[in-house]
Amino acid sequence: MALLSATGTPTVHTRPAGGLLVMGSAVSVVLMFAVATTAPLATVVLGLIACGVLHHVVEYRYLAARFAGLFSPIVWGLIGLLILGIVIARAQMVPYPAQFEIALGYLVLTVGAHWGLAGRRRVVVLALVAVAAAASLTFPAWHFVVLTHLHNVLPVLFVWEWSRRFSPALRRGLLTVQLSWVVVLPMLILFGALDGLLNPDPGLVAGFVDGARVIDLHAPPEASTMVGTRFLTMFALMQSMHYVTWLVLMPLLTPGVTARANRAVPALRGVRLWWLGLGLAGLLAVVFVLDWFEGRSLYALLASYHAYLELPVLVAVLCAGRQPRPRAAAGACDT
Repeated sequence: MALLSATGTPTVHTRPAGGLLVMGSAVSVVLMFAVATTAPLATVVLGLIACGVLHHVVEYRYLAARFAGLFSPIVWGLIGLLILGIVIARAQMVPYPAQFEIALGYLVLTVGAHWGLAGRRRVVVLALVAVAAAASLTFPAWHFVVLTHLHNVLPVLFVWEWSRRFSPALRRGLLTVQLSWVVVLPMLILFGALDGLLNPDPGLVAGFVDGARVIDLHAPPEASTMVGTRFLTMFALMQSMHYVTWLVLMPLLTPGVTARANRAVPALRGVRLWWLGLGLAGLLAVVFVLDWFEGRSLYALLASYHAYLELPVLVAVLCAGRQPRPRAAAGACDT
């Protein structure tokens, strides 16, 4: 794709051929489905240790390089303060922490809608946010189950938004593959069509974690063993593809965004960013090995910004069709 650099000189950012990109995505879905159904518990436990922190770093690079100009610094500061409140709630430092996090989470969405939308769209989205907030505060346990699974599919919205630049055939093929792991396979798992393939055996992590507790973290309250296994398997598939999307697919789709990030922070260009992510993951892995649930609690604190920063961005970009404003210092790039 030919682009203009800051000096006006044409530059070219290569991207894998469309057919190979779609085929690679499809192969990833097949592989992750096989892994998730064969060993869902091990997939969730080991996947979080190996890829959790690393994919945060890669996503932060994308959000900062592409969407820094979407809101004013004051609005970003407000969003940051609200998410800091969520961190405090997750650390159990306030009364009724679950309700506190829910309320602040919807305030983050409200900020995105208020400053990212206008006119009738703003009114409609704010009304939907109010209705959803009331439902979540009424059923907080269900809120966190839905949020846990919904978070895994959000990168597909970034793929969908970016794919507007592609040819219709490439876009259809790419989005069809994404929908297979976001909708088709999860629904088949959830409604029992694939029960014969599911394996509740903890396998590699037997003796490492309490499998029942892990299932409880990803299943509805008082779910039966079979229903819990379905939810865990569904989560294992979507978590795995969540990592594949952020760590592989998005960097391949958005080479210009990566180039902008490299110019903005040369110290973290290329493999240095990956070494940073792997180093942080290694430090947290020590806690995971000592006590996986303590590690997961610490991870949840670190993941607060990762989980909530993307929400106002998606509201502004998808609901209003707004485009981020590149920073002048970064030069023109494929935003």
